[in-house]
Amino acid sequence: MYCYNKRSAYSDNEIAKLIRDKMEDNNHTAADLVDMYKIKYKDLNEQIIQYMCSGTVTYNLDMYKIAADYLNISFEELTSIIEDNDELSYRKYSDETYNEFTEILNYLFSEMIRQEKLSQ
Repeated sequence: MYCYNKRSAYSDNEIAKLIRDKMEDNNHTAADLVDMYKIKYKDLNEQIIQYMCSGTVTYNLDMYKIAADYLNISFEELTSIIEDNDELSYRKYSDETYNEFTEILNYLFSEMIRQEKLSQ
């Protein structure tokens, strides 16, 4: 069956928010997290923890492992992919909604192609 929608169970931004919230609830600082994980992750420093909390960094393997441990969420769950296999059906939408949706998609694809050409 064709999968129409694949996405991460948790985005890096969502993980960052969960970490920030737990740090706030537990009165932890970035330095506290470094102390907790510096034995296992030798290169870990406060700046990396701050990046993880910023929501603007792409997590690497070690960041996911630290986040999974700190949040008490299994690594597999934190990095899992959700597949939405519901079939698309435009019949349940009005023609106006369908046309508007198609116009938006066409615009987005055109912009993606334009950006790709500009980056070459």
